[in-house]
Amino acid sequence: MLRHLLLATALLSLVAASPVLALQQNACQKANDQQAIMACTSIMDLSAADDATIAAALGRRALAYVAKGQFDRALADFDRALALVPDRADTLYDRATAYRKAGQADKAIADFSRIIEIEPGAVGAFISRAVLYVGKGDYRAAYADYDRVLALKPDDIPGLQGRGSATREKGDFDQAMADYDKAIALKPNYADALYNRGNLRSRTGDFKGAVEDLQKARMLEGK
Repeated sequence: MLRHLLLATALLSLVAASPVLALQQNACQKANDQQAIMACTSIMDLSAADDATIAAALGRRALAYVAKGQFDRALADFDRALALVPDRADTLYDRATAYRKAGQADKAIADFSRIIEIEPGAVGAFISRAVLYVGKGDYRAAYADYDRVLALKPDDIPGLQGRGSATREKGDFDQAMADYDKAIALKPNYADALYNRGNLRSRTGDFKGAVEDLQKARMLEGK
């Protein structure tokens, strides 16, 4: 939502000066189609476009490329956008997501880390980085990120579920169970937490509880 508002603000400034941009502005904001790519390109070619507007159009075009699976083009556009407007958090987040989808975890982590430097309360960046750390098997780093999320938002459900899993891998089953319990208390039909708690219950010998959790998780996933 925020990135769309930022894009709209930048493009509206051009529309006021050049009404012919109205159609391009509308099309540029449409995701996942060739029309958006063409419209954003048209905006970038206008002599009246300032750096902020060009950066916004590049970021939007990059998202369309990501949706089409064209990660090289998307990343090139994100790089150009950040060269024009450095440290723009929404563009960094989108580039990090593109890096993740392209299988470049270390570069994605670097972008999420930069976002956290700019915005220390960026819960989404902490969670996204933690997921990448889990993928790399770095459970201590993941735990630290999830712990920071919960310091910022004690009832963050993905944070509780994520910290539970990272804590489980560290061998602290009691803390992991406590995190899963709280996540499920806040969201009783949270299939991921039920599945993970079920597996942990099985590992700790609570087979009856494990069966109940796993059956409910499978039922929810089947809906």
